[in-house]
Amino acid sequence: MKAFVFSGQGSQKEGMGQALASANRAAAQIYEEASDTVGLDVLNLSEQQLQQTNYAQLAIVVMSLASWASYSQAVDNYIDNDLSTSAYAGFSLGEYSALGACRVLKLPQLLKLISVRAGLMQEAALKQPGSMYAVIGMSESLIDDLLLQPDYRDRVFPVNYNCPGQLVISGAAEYTDRAADDLKSAGARRVVKLNVNGAFHTPYMSEAAEELKKYAGKLEFAKPFGLIYSNKDAALVPSGVDWPQRLYDHMCSPVRWSSEILAMREDGFCQFIEFGYGRVLTGLIRKIDRGLIAAAVEDPDTLAAALKI
Repeated sequence: MKAFVFSGQGSQKEGMGQALASANRAAAQIYEEASDTVGLDVLNLSEQQLQQTNYAQLAIVVMSLASWASYSQAVDNYIDNDLSTSAYAGFSLGEYSALGACRVLKLPQLLKLISVRAGLMQEAALKQPGSMYAVIGMSESLIDDLLLQPDYRDRVFPVNYNCPGQLVISGAAEYTDRAADDLKSAGARRVVKLNVNGAFHTPYMSEAAEELKKYAGKLEFAKPFGLIYSNKDAALVPSGVDWPQRLYDHMCSPVRWSSEILAMREDGFCQFIEFGYGRVLTGLIRKIDRGLIAAAVEDPDTLAAALKI
């Protein structure tokens, strides 16, 4: 069975989506509707704009959904492809793209929600500057032990469980920078600072998450078209879920990506197709389990290849 996954922030580049939109009408229509909704040419954002959270998040979600539209329209013609029984998941921001693909929110509502989210995250980062580091080549237990020390407890948190041997920490900038140095000294193979300025996916986002929850409470959430899996608990989202509360939890909780992929595998999903630019998730999935089939859709050539899976 197939699982469809959606890229997170960091997967963006000037010009992304242009080849696909030029060749595929379904993708072009997503860009047209998105640009009309936000009053911005989302397909032609500059590199400078894409370095800003509010533009980058919009661009990533629209690119993911344009890729998804090109794929889903093509498979609609095949009787044996029932997308409603497939799994849907996204990495961090990508979970919002999954909501769009599953028709939980219509595109205009989704993009307005993304804009609100990006603004709140930026405000939170200004109020409490944060840092994030990818820690590579160290066990999760050793990282947890260091972060439980008094200097780091409740200040620095493990937040992105990307794949075995790769975990991201996040927290207040001063303490997270110091923790990164300690992890390097303790034997981590690499410690890489991410290009962000906030303590994302930590309790430092709680005030922003509360405002997001209030905004989301005004929206109409539909029943998902497919099966959505969650970053928060690496499990299938239950029917009747409180989506505003779920979005609150998502902003403050770790991304348990490795466990999420394994949960989908255990439920019978062994073919994964990534939508969005960069193929980051495709690489992580192969590191989580080399026996899984993983492909990406980001341009006409990769679309053609994915349709053969």
